[in-house]
Amino acid sequence: VHDLAYSEMAFDGYKPPSILQVEGAGEVAVEFHSLSKSFNMAGCRIGFLAGNREAVGALGALKANIDYGVFLPVQEAGIAALQQDMEGAIPSVGAVYEERRDAFLDALREEG
Repeated sequence: VHDLAYSEMAFDGYKPPSILQVEGAGEVAVEFHSLSKSFNMAGCRIGFLAGNREAVGALGALKANIDYGVFLPVQEAGIAALQQDMEGAIPSVGAVYEERRDAFLDALREEG
Protein backbone atom coordinates (compact mmCIF):
# COMPACT_ATOMS: atom_id res chain seq x y z
CA VAL A 1 0.00 0.00 0.00
CA HIS A 2 1.51 3.31 -1.10
CA ASP A 3 0.13 6.66 0.04
CA LEU A 4 0.87 9.08 -2.80
CA ALA A 5 -1.93 11.47 -1.89
CA TYR A 6 0.16 14.63 -2.07
CA SER A 7 2.55 13.74 -4.88
CA GLU A 8 1.96 17.07 -6.59
CA MET A 9 3.35 18.92 -3.57
CA ALA A 10 6.99 18.06 -4.33
CA PHE A 11 9.43 20.94 -4.69
CA ASP A 12 12.72 21.76 -6.37
CA GLY A 13 12.12 19.53 -9.39
CA TYR A 14 11.66 16.35 -7.33
CA LYS A 15 9.00 13.99 -8.71
CA PRO A 16 7.78 11.45 -6.11
CA PRO A 17 7.72 8.03 -7.76
CA SER A 18 4.61 5.91 -7.96
CA ILE A 19 4.92 2.37 -6.71
CA LEU A 20 2.95 1.43 -9.81
CA GLN A 21 5.96 2.43 -11.92
CA VAL A 22 7.77 -0.67 -10.64
CA GLU A 23 7.47 -3.59 -13.03
CA GLY A 24 4.80 -6.01 -11.78
CA ALA A 25 3.59 -3.69 -9.02
CA GLY A 26 0.08 -3.60 -10.47
CA GLU A 27 -0.18 -7.28 -9.59
CA VAL A 28 0.50 -6.78 -5.87
CA ALA A 29 0.34 -3.10 -4.91
CA VAL A 30 -2.22 -0.34 -4.53
CA GLU A 31 -1.78 3.41 -4.31
CA PHE A 32 -3.96 6.07 -2.72
CA HIS A 33 -4.41 9.53 -4.21
CA SER A 34 -6.34 12.58 -3.02
CA LEU A 35 -7.85 15.52 -4.85
CA SER A 36 -7.67 17.73 -1.74
CA LYS A 37 -4.52 19.74 -2.40
CA SER A 38 -3.90 18.79 -6.03
CA PHE A 39 -7.21 20.23 -7.22
CA ASN A 40 -8.08 22.62 -4.39
CA MET A 41 -10.84 20.29 -3.20
CA ALA A 42 -9.90 20.27 0.50
CA GLY A 43 -12.86 19.28 2.64
CA CYS A 44 -14.52 17.36 -0.18
CA ARG A 45 -12.96 14.11 1.07
CA ILE A 46 -12.51 12.67 -2.40
CA GLY A 47 -9.71 10.52 -3.71
CA PHE A 48 -9.09 7.21 -5.38
CA LEU A 49 -7.22 3.94 -5.14
CA ALA A 50 -5.37 2.42 -8.09
CA GLY A 51 -3.51 -0.81 -8.59
CA ASN A 52 -4.24 -4.47 -7.89
CA ARG A 53 -7.74 -5.17 -9.18
CA GLU A 54 -8.65 -7.58 -6.35
CA ALA A 55 -7.56 -5.19 -3.61
CA VAL A 56 -9.37 -2.25 -5.22
CA GLY A 57 -12.51 -4.38 -5.51
CA ALA A 58 -12.23 -5.49 -1.88
CA LEU A 59 -12.05 -1.88 -0.70
CA GLY A 60 -15.07 -1.04 -2.87
CA ALA A 61 -17.04 -3.91 -1.33
CA LEU A 62 -16.03 -2.89 2.19
CA LYS A 63 -16.95 0.75 1.69
CA ALA A 64 -20.28 -0.24 0.13
CA ASN A 65 -21.17 -1.90 3.43
CA ILE A 66 -19.79 0.56 5.99
CA ASP A 67 -19.62 3.86 4.21
CA TYR A 68 -21.58 6.09 1.90
CA GLY A 69 -20.65 7.75 -1.35
CA VAL A 70 -19.36 11.23 -1.82
CA PHE A 71 -22.05 13.76 -2.75
CA LEU A 72 -22.64 13.36 -6.51
CA PRO A 73 -21.81 16.97 -7.52
CA VAL A 74 -18.47 16.61 -5.68
CA GLN A 75 -17.79 13.40 -7.60
CA GLU A 76 -18.61 15.18 -10.86
CA ALA A 77 -16.30 18.07 -9.93
CA GLY A 78 -13.52 15.54 -9.25
CA ILE A 79 -14.09 13.88 -12.61
CA ALA A 80 -13.98 17.27 -14.36
CA ALA A 81 -10.75 18.18 -12.54
CA LEU A 82 -9.08 14.92 -13.54
CA GLN A 83 -10.21 15.29 -17.15
CA GLN A 84 -8.95 18.86 -17.37
CA ASP A 85 -5.67 17.82 -15.77
CA MET A 86 -5.22 15.08 -18.38
CA GLU A 87 -5.71 17.75 -21.05
CA GLY A 88 -3.07 19.93 -19.41
CA ALA A 89 -5.63 22.65 -18.64
CA ILE A 90 -4.88 22.86 -14.91
CA PRO A 91 -1.61 24.42 -13.73
CA SER A 92 0.31 22.54 -11.06
CA VAL A 93 -0.63 23.61 -7.55
CA GLY A 94 2.77 22.32 -6.46
CA ALA A 95 4.35 25.40 -8.04
CA VAL A 96 2.04 27.65 -6.01
CA TYR A 97 2.97 25.90 -2.76
CA GLU A 98 6.66 25.98 -3.68
CA GLU A 99 6.46 29.72 -4.29
CA ARG A 100 4.80 30.19 -0.89
CA ARG A 101 7.45 28.03 0.78
CA ASP A 102 10.22 30.04 -0.82
CA ALA A 103 8.67 33.34 0.31
CA PHE A 104 8.35 31.98 3.84
CA LEU A 105 11.97 30.79 3.89
CA ASP A 106 13.13 34.18 2.59
CA ALA A 107 11.22 35.93 5.37
CA LEU A 108 12.74 33.62 7.98
CA ARG A 109 16.24 34.30 6.65
CA GLU A 110 15.62 38.06 6.79
CA GLU A 111 14.61 37.71 10.45
CA GLY A 112 17.70 35.65 11.19
